[in-house]
Amino acid sequence: MARNFKNEATINVFFRALRAGVGRLRGRLLFLLRIFAPGTASSLYFGFRPRLMNSKGILLGQNVSFGDLARLECHGHCQASPIIQIGDRTSFGDYTHIGATNNVVIGSGVLGGSGILIVDHSHGSPQADMATKSDIAPRDRPLSSKGPIKICDNVWIGDRAVILGGVTIGAGAIIAAGAIVDRDVAPHSIHFPEFKSRASS
Repeated sequence: MARNFKNEATINVFFRALRAGVGRLRGRLLFLLRIFAPGTASSLYFGFRPRLMNSKGILLGQNVSFGDLARLECHGHCQASPIIQIGDRTSFGDYTHIGATNNVVIGSGVLGGSGILIVDHSHGSPQADMATKSDIAPRDRPLSSKGPIKICDNVWIGDRAVILGGVTIGAGAIIAAGAIVDRDVAPHSIHFPEFKSRASS
């Protein structure tokens, strides 16, 4: 999308350019420090204060960008191959959290809003643990996964969406803001659970 600064105040243009430059420099510095898996592209953008855990298990394509306070976390021991993989020209807004114990694979051209949660695991097995492990703090329970997450090319994910383990989102699908994805989403479809609940009431 072409940038249009026609109706923008000069001071705002300055601050936008400054933010863009700092984000690119931060991405370049992370690349030069070899923070990520071998094969990660050199052209990255990271906003303010990214939180990266076991980042050698993260492989990023060209022009991948994250807003402020992004969390990318590989839990446990990373496998021989990266367990978080993100394709070219994929972009997420502020407060994005991606966590993997299994695999999270995100394609190219994916656009994500702010406050998105993509995790392939949970602390224990919630339904089974209610009876047997309720006296154990959730953070002390072993991580379990329902399976990998695959998000195909050109998916659009709205603000505050939650994507859980064991699902595939087909190419070109749209995930509505605030949606919880706990099952596969067909290519070129819209996942918006609120429509279903209104129709059934």
